[in-house]
Amino acid sequence: MSKVDLKCAVLTAVFCAALVVSCGKSTREQPLNGEFFEGEDITTVQTDNPQGVVLIRASLWELQNGNQVKWVRYVNAGETVEWKGESQKLINTSDNKEYDYYRVHAGGDYWIRDYAVKGPAIPGVVLAEGAMLYSQPDLGLPLMSGTNTIHQYTIVAVDPEVVVDPKTSTRFFKTNAYYIADGKYYVVNNRYVKEENISTDPNDVRGMSLYQLAMATENLLAKRELLNNALAVSGRYHELVQRELVELDYADRIETMDARDFVVIEDDLSVYDRPDETGSQVEYVEYGQTVTATARTKEPVNLYGITDYWYKIQEPKGWIFGAWVSDPLE
Repeated sequence: MSKVDLKCAVLTAVFCAALVVSCGKSTREQPLNGEFFEGEDITTVQTDNPQGVVLIRASLWELQNGNQVKWVRYVNAGETVEWKGESQKLINTSDNKEYDYYRVHAGGDYWIRDYAVKGPAIPGVVLAEGAMLYSQPDLGLPLMSGTNTIHQYTIVAVDPEVVVDPKTSTRFFKTNAYYIADGKYYVVNNRYVKEENISTDPNDVRGMSLYQLAMATENLLAKRELLNNALAVSGRYHELVQRELVELDYADRIETMDARDFVVIEDDLSVYDRPDETGSQVEYVEYGQTVTATARTKEPVNLYGITDYWYKIQEPKGWIFGAWVSDPLE
């Protein structure tokens, strides 16, 4: 790829990720009894037309020949579209199969798969780790089985108005999500999440949209540009983004591997932010603790007179030296 082509690829990726529509502020909130009263910091949508929120990177399709749709372009999680509230079964010209679509407006009239968009709603992003899902806006009604928590940093569609439980004054967002985590698809339909666990700040949503696009981008130059843009848009994800930027510096020396569990055989084993002892220690793991590795250095390195690989572990996130965990099965 020439330098010109590479620059175009970067600019195209950044432009596609930047199409997140901002939402305004209102002071209206909804308690369970249906009566309104004044508040001071409730985020609601302020548009002439209702919004739909894109939940996952998806395709926009153009209607043709009555009941067929043709691919036009991608939209990214967190983007908003004008919500038309019209659904229809249409034939996808890519595979000639029939699917359910919603009609939306995004610079033109298009159709999008039903699972990929929710409206009317405003975009948000889950900030808490393992935020609890509730069947109703009631602290006594958390989900006790199935998908009962929502993953941190998930982009969600929430109802514009916060619902307040009059018994506890706890504030909830009615939430919808469709996302991939740990290689699995998760669906959240009309579940309630505490307002404190979700940010509807447009910069936070846009920053996470850029981060997610970066993680789906194979071009390393484009990925670095997108990550830096995410960092500039929102400071909430500094640690998350910085970790990925560090790994880009080592990209040519790292390879992915099938997830595998190891047992720590050293007391207070240091976890580093990079596969290098000159990196920063971000955490410790205890003797006997099980960790899951998903990547390693392509070549073993010599450290303290011992030759082994550096392994990237999932929790806590970071890198450990392989000499201090149980031997992997090659």
